[in-house]
Amino acid sequence: MLPLITVQMLTEDELLVFEDGRRVQQRVIRRSELGATIARLAGRHSGSVRLEVHEADGSILADIITAEPKDDAEAAAASRTPTPDAPDDEWMEIGGDGYVPGEDVALALIIRHTSARADGHARALLGRNELPAIASEAILLGRVSGTITIVRMS
Repeated sequence: MLPLITVQMLTEDELLVFEDGRRVQQRVIRRSELGATIARLAGRHSGSVRLEVHEADGSILADIITAEPKDDAEAAAASRTPTPDAPDDEWMEIGGDGYVPGEDVALALIIRHTSARADGHARALLGRNELPAIASEAILLGRVSGTITIVRMS
């Protein structure tokens, strides 16, 4: 059975974090501390951990996170990013911060997924030839954190 990290949302900015049913910190943490806390906890385990976020409204978001060794995190993220065969001017990068390390980050129109690095930064490459003619914005959506980055394309 996978180790379980549970996040209980008390308010929009106040959270409690548990690891396998035991409270991790005695104090309430802020949403801005969540990524680093989850990365630290996931890093204790050699494999994957289950993450559950219990929202104040009763809904539950769940995902599986695999912690990566800090030295290999950048290389692993790069290996999951498509390698462009075209010149640089045919590709654009869409990036944002505030994602939970290792979480799936969707690129809307959901062309592909990427994963957030250990520092919470997510990056995706998008071929200019993949853009619909009417697209004016791209969105990165963190599947666990709910973090959204909207980038105007021009």
